Amino acid sequence: MKVTVGTHETGYIVVTDDAILSILSKSQLEAAGPVVGVIGAAVGRAQEKRKAEGVRPIALPPGLRDLQRVESCKFSDLPRTLLSANGFPRVEGFRAVTIYPKRLVQAVKASVWRGVVITIAGQAHPLSVQMWQIGKLKRHLTEAGYRLT
Repeated sequence: MKVTVGTHETGYIVVTDDAILSILSKSQLEAAGPVVGVIGAAVGRAQEKRKAEGVRPIALPPGLRDLQRVESCKFSDLPRTLLSANGFPRVEGFRAVTIYPKRLVQAVKASVWRGVVITIAGQAHPLSVQMWQIGKLKRHLTEAGYRLT
């Protein structure tokens, strides 16, 4: 399975042929570690773990193309076929993931100024990404047949 990964200060954007995933690897508080210090970052991590304990595991189909709606889950709930893909990011199992299935995506805009903006049912879902990674994400989006605007 081909995956293309873009990064930002709190996680990853992963483009696959079946879906676009937003994976958080840090909370905003953890990302602000240099500002809030080691204690603040540790508190942010503990808060994220506590939030994740309340999230029930969901059974995702092996191919994300079968999803009927935007799903949120824990990283550990992702299908093994996806987790074992070459280049797929590795984060703690409790981290939050949002999955935007290709069948629901009406359009995608990728720019160095706004990052990746996914339009689903007329609603914009902006995802930040480092600007020098936009080109590789655009290439995969085009190859996978997403409608770029």
